[in-house]
Amino acid sequence: MQDFSFTISINTEKSEEDIFNLILKEVPESIKEVGAHIKLFNNIMKFDLNSDYNPLKILYSQEGYLYYKYFLDVFPVGKVDLENQKRIITILINLFKKYNFKAELIADEEFYE
Repeated sequence: MQDFSFTISINTEKSEEDIFNLILKEVPESIKEVGAHIKLFNNIMKFDLNSDYNPLKILYSQEGYLYYKYFLDVFPVGKVDLENQKRIITILINLFKKYNFKAELIADEEFYE
């Protein structure tokens, strides 16, 4: 069975709560779940503060996105396919760019094709 989970690394001065509320406000299909979780197209999203957050490494590392402030983990809780997951990625990355957040996808190779 293929793993359709992915992570988006996010760097912004906004709080986790602000990002959470932004997604709920700007993505009409998103649904607030118990705790700090959002459901979207048969997936659950949850935020984690990156314990390796490092503003200097963001600037000076080739893989600076690994040091962004937050990780948004997205994982299926129902039937999904790769196209569904790419749709979510597009929605979220475009939303983050609209608000001038730095955001990068961290996923298996097939997500980049």
